[in-house]
Amino acid sequence: MKHLIPLALLVLCCAAPASAALAAERQPKYPLKTARTLHRDDAIARARENLAKYPSAKRVADNIIKRADAWVDWTDEDLRFLLTSSDVPRAFAVNANGCPQCGGKIIEKSGSDYGWIIDPKRPFKIKCPVDGSVYPTNDYEAYYRSGFKT
Repeated sequence: MKHLIPLALLVLCCAAPASAALAAERQPKYPLKTARTLHRDDAIARARENLAKYPSAKRVADNIIKRADAWVDWTDEDLRFLLTSSDVPRAFAVNANGCPQCGGKIIEKSGSDYGWIIDPKRPFKIKCPVDGSVYPTNDYEAYYRSGFKT
């Protein structure tokens, strides 16, 4: 009992400043952006001139816009879901031996371990470009959405 009172005082003294610090408004470490930082106005103007002047540049731009349009219809919630929490295990390679069905043919076809087809509309799934098999065979998405409850 004689050690319990000093311990309680220590906890209370340390907790008060911490809770006050948490309540304080967060200050940014770096200044917030107030303007464009990747491309200057003159570079953007030159790109627009090139689009008007060169048909090949227009084709490249149209292709980029077409690919970007696929993301416009996504909801904010679905886009956020693509960025999983740190609770999801990570790995540097799917399988050192290639595909469980066709073996090393995927490595031969793609030239690397990363020839798998990834479709953001099918999160947590990958598809073999050789035989079309899809992994994992379980419903990890449902498990993830449940908060990892079985």
